[in-house]
Amino acid sequence: MTGIDKLKEEMKVNSDKAPKEVREQVIAQSKMILDVLIKKCEEDKSFEDKLLLSHKSFERCFVYLSNKARKMLIKGTQCVAVDDATVFSWIYEYYDLDDKAAVERDEKNKERIEREKAKRKEKAEKQNENEPAANDEEDSGDDVNEDEEEMEEESVNQPGVKEDKAPDPVTTLKPKKSKNTSDQLEGQIDIFQMLM
Repeated sequence: MTGIDKLKEEMKVNSDKAPKEVREQVIAQSKMILDVLIKKCEEDKSFEDKLLLSHKSFERCFVYLSNKARKMLIKGTQCVAVDDATVFSWIYEYYDLDDKAAVERDEKNKERIEREKAKRKEKAEKQNENEPAANDEEDSGDDVNEDEEEMEEESVNQPGVKEDKAPDPVTTLKPKKSKNTSDQLEGQIDIFQMLM
């Protein structure tokens, strides 16, 4: 297998993972990158050897590019325009980077996290096996609708002022603000996150 063959396979997998809404765009971007990298391999045979390294992948390259682009973001913005020359310099930089130790460490961390998740899931399943009878008999006495717990009282006349008394006709219920710390709007696609 050549470095270009490996890259083609990785790009196809990467494109297949992309959400339908952006898949065509990801395929077009991947083809453009592939064309430039094929030319680079023809000019520099040592670059193709770097593509074949087991710890190098297009997915990790894309993460590297995304992280570099994030560093260019201006506070309060969610996108940045990066010219082709800069993107390709980052790609070459990624393949020149000696990151084998970091990749191995990341893979060990992933394995550890997966084992911990499996242990927590197993523990929760055991607890659920032992608790169903107790849960059916117990009733906390709270007849509060779960949807109402998600709502926050707010006065129409005084926005942002919470009422301590029972709601009156001019009080409305509004959804609580999301606790999402990112600036991303609901329903918005973050192309940097879609491939991670």
